[in-house]
Amino acid sequence: MIRAVREAHAIEPIGGLYDAKLSCGGIANGVKGKYKFEAELSIVQQDDSNALFLLDGTPAGAAYLLADAKKPDQGTLSGLSCLLFAIDQVGGFQGVSLHLDVKTKAGKDDASLKGTLLLYDRALNAANVCKLSAKRRSTPPLKLSPCPTL
Repeated sequence: MIRAVREAHAIEPIGGLYDAKLSCGGIANGVKGKYKFEAELSIVQQDDSNALFLLDGTPAGAAYLLADAKKPDQGTLSGLSCLLFAIDQVGGFQGVSLHLDVKTKAGKDDASLKGTLLLYDRALNAANVCKLSAKRRSTPPLKLSPCPTL
């Protein structure tokens, strides 16, 4: 059976600087527990469905943006650090993967993100699952380097 595929709708642009609040659980510095912190999240939207991101203290990454066909001001942003399992200088692994719900307002700069991040940093003996909520602070033109191709 062939299903009809709905045409994708473009979500409002999501690029800019976000103030993010994270609540994490897992192991950090070898100690299991829970912690909270705030960070800046930068997003550069390359086109209707591709974006680059950088969360303070983690490697940059690439993500794809999907709009909700029924609510085109909402969608999902999913991605990975560019070199998630690349060996760093001290022989560890470092990176982030994310899956975030996106809400925007048509014709406005308002945008918010909410969802889950997985943070990995073997050099710091850390692996955590985090809940993130972020609001866009500003929409200046940002530059992030695209992920290298292998």
